[in-house]
Amino acid sequence: MKGIKNLFEIYIEIVDGTLIFDNSYGKHELIAQKIENEEVMVFDADKFNQLKKML
Repeated sequence: MKGIKNLFEIYIEIVDGTLIFDNSYGKHELIAQKIENEEVMVFDADKFNQLKKML
């Protein structure tokens, strides 16, 4: 849980890019991505919001 907290509260704003995947069922599913100075692009809002609720 601490890693998810750090992702949203610290790292997502300071890194050049990130990919957030759900690999819960052995199949990698891209939830969101951030590339350089762009905003975070969310591909699965439900899963992204579930992660944020874990804070």
